Amino acid sequence: MNEQLNKRRGHWFAVQSQAHSHVAFTTCDSLNLWLEERAIALTQVIPEMGTFSYQMLIGAYKTCHWRCLDGFESLKAHAQEARVLSHGTYTLGLITKDDSGITVVNSLDPSVPGRQTFDFQESAGRYR
Repeated sequence: MNEQLNKRRGHWFAVQSQAHSHVAFTTCDSLNLWLEERAIALTQVIPEMGTFSYQMLIGAYKTCHWRCLDGFESLKAHAQEARVLSHGTYTLGLITKDDSGITVVNSLDPSVPGRQTFDFQESAGRYR
C-alpha cells in the first residue's frame, strides 16, 4: 500500500482474494511469516516501504475447520504449528499438506471444548 492507503487503513500490506480483502499486515516480517507458513510467495521482491505494488501470489492454500478435537489432535504428529485468527481469537493452527501438496491451515471450530487460545496482544504482535 502507499502512504495514503496506510493512513486510511493502518496497514502497509494487504492480500486480496477475488477483489475482496483477505488479510492485512503492518510489517513486512508479519507478511513474510504468513506467506512462509502457507508455502506461498510473491511474484516480485517487496518494494521500499510506502511504494505501491500490485503482485500476484504464487501457490495456494486452503483452510479446514475441525469440530472434532481428537481428529484435530491427530494431525499434530506431522504438522507445523502456527497461530490462526478465528472468530476474533488467536487459536492453534496446524499446517499440513493435502494429497495434492496444497497447504492446509487446520484449526478447531470455536464451539469445540478445549480449543487452545493465545493472548491476543502477544499473538497480534507476530501477525501485525
